[in-house]
Amino acid sequence: MAKKHIAKKDSPTPTPPRAGDIEPFLTGRTTYLAPLPLPTDAHPYCPYISDINDVYLDFGGGNPNVFSYQTWLGAPFTCACIVAFGFPVISGFLAVLNDFSPDVIREVIEDVFYFSWPIAIMMWLFMTAMCLYVWLKG
Repeated sequence: MAKKHIAKKDSPTPTPPRAGDIEPFLTGRTTYLAPLPLPTDAHPYCPYISDINDVYLDFGGGNPNVFSYQTWLGAPFTCACIVAFGFPVISGFLAVLNDFSPDVIREVIEDVFYFSWPIAIMMWLFMTAMCLYVWLKG
């Protein structure tokens, strides 16, 4: 393992940083992890590198990961559940705040549920279809 030493900025002959060097600054520290790669004509292969040239390397713009798939499939379902079950609960709380009788509160919750259920199903199917299209074409 390389020795970790703190690079001094006041040294008379500045040396380029090496792997394992640590440079402290006001709010933290810079740790040099590896030396520069050797120049070759081979293009680096990694599914997470989307663009590379002599100036910069764009890391993290490649293929989406599992979390994005879960988000694309779970977000429409979560929104549909909020519409189907959250709106009736909110309307029930509003009916309680307005001092309605328990029979009227139950009726309000049922009416909002029966009204919002088909909307939630259509919204879920439409949003899932859109997300799957983006996923397959992306």
